[in-house]
Amino acid sequence: MNNLGTVEQLVPVFNTKIGDAVIQACDARALHAYLGVGKVFANWLEGRIEKYEFQENKYFISFSQNGKTSRGILWRLERKN
Repeated sequence: MNNLGTVEQLVPVFNTKIGDAVIQACDARALHAYLGVGKVFANWLEGRIEKYEFQENKYFISFSQNGKTSRGILWRLERKN
């Protein structure tokens, strides 16, 4: 039995609004930590945005935190069935 829990427990998913849509999202830093990525967060995130052509305010949002702009902190989740 796996004692680590589910992905949803380790990377909390919540509803938020991007544009006019209410979507499921997660904190990109929590996802980065869960995946154990060997890159610095900012470099990893920029690479994902470029590779997958994520559009701001559609797949991620930027916001100010402690006077600095944080990019991609909320990440849109789409489940493929």
